[in-house]
Amino acid sequence: MRNATIILQAFVAALLVACGSSDVVAPNAQKASVRFYNGNVQSAGITMNDKELFATTNSGDVGARQTIDPTTDTVQLRAVDGPTNAILARRNVIIKPTNYSVVLFPATSAFNCVRRPEECVLHEDATAPPAGRTRIRVINATTDASRLSLSIDEMDVLKENQLSVCSISNVIDIEGGDHNIRLLHTGSEQYAVAYRDVDLRSGTTYTLLLTGSLAFDDKQPFRARLYADDEEAEKGVDLLIPPDVGKYQIVNAVAGLKSFEAKLDGVARPETATIEFSKTSGYVDLEIGTHTTGIFINSTPLIQETRTTTTLRSRKTLFVTGSMVPPNIAGIELVDLVEPLTSNSATIRFVNLSPDAPELDFYRIVNGVEAIIDGCAKMAFRETTSTANGKLHFTELPAGRITILAKKANTQTIVLPPTQISLVPGEISTYWLGGVSAAAQLYHVKHK
Repeated sequence: MRNATIILQAFVAALLVACGSSDVVAPNAQKASVRFYNGNVQSAGITMNDKELFATTNSGDVGARQTIDPTTDTVQLRAVDGPTNAILARRNVIIKPTNYSVVLFPATSAFNCVRRPEECVLHEDATAPPAGRTRIRVINATTDASRLSLSIDEMDVLKENQLSVCSISNVIDIEGGDHNIRLLHTGSEQYAVAYRDVDLRSGTTYTLLLTGSLAFDDKQPFRARLYADDEEAEKGVDLLIPPDVGKYQIVNAVAGLKSFEAKLDGVARPETATIEFSKTSGYVDLEIGTHTTGIFINSTPLIQETRTTTTLRSRKTLFVTGSMVPPNIAGIELVDLVEPLTSNSATIRFVNLSPDAPELDFYRIVNGVEAIIDGCAKMAFRETTSTANGKLHFTELPAGRITILAKKANTQTIVLPPTQISLVPGEISTYWLGGVSAAAQLYHVKHK
């Protein structure tokens, strides 16, 4: 029921002309109400006609709401640097008797890809939320051009085109109560950059202020802080930021090897202590940086000191391949997709890991007709799907039950007999041919 409400309210929000937040109390007809959101990368204050309106406020913080007289003539708002009192930005405005937000965005240079006409913005807020509802908006004052979207209770309510860098989103109305808020990084690597379960009170308007950068080495760390308009600024609630890690899994694809032990940086984790043939360790978290993987049987190394580099939110799979007799053990590290190519089809990658198999053509059978799968022709041992779309060697196949077979390249010699597999829309998987060619089978690993 909550999800249905969010969908309905998101539709209603799309029709709103005004955007922003407001106090729950209607403004005094003779006064204006202003709140300061410092999205800049340093401390700053606001003056109006050279008189202090907001004292110095740190980046990511909010100044206490001020009540001021409206004006009929233009006044000048200035954003001034806290330590030096230097002018950071200025804006000429007329103040009406309504609620406002003053937002100071990060400075831009002539070389930035994102430009704004003003760094200091006076934004007229929306009215209070309807009875029984709560209202939320996002101020994106991050310093990089990361693609973000907002999800509430697993429903997308603000998409990336509504959360562009240095922008103030439309308001979203939902029912009051407990909700799960998730801010998602979209694109080729999709992950939650911030999340939290919060109690959003009916009749209250909230602002989610995003500041800093998602870049790992940036001096201004990313922060997502939720402010209620009817509370003091110091009561803002920070969303939780996931640790800066990447994910890594290990698959036993060695023909005839019942199981092995894997050690990461010389340590055997519970997930990697015993990995049976065709099984995976599942993804484990690795901190940003360079790591080593060792593969052992009864403490005897099969692969020692294989290196991998973990980047922010990266996702990789190491296939340990080859055969014991003759000895031919090597690891193949593949970069995994996080977001499917499309949501209504399956995102698939094929790998030939049969150590004695010839070059293979992988086919899909449709209504009795065999067709080579895109990027899956003449695949030698340890080769994977090769497509022209640049999507990490993945291709698309329709969801549902389909039949796959593999033949020696450019011949009718069957290596993998017709095999049915079930594909789920939106799922990302690697299907790999394993075992000796005389008894090769198709196995798969999911990339969740």
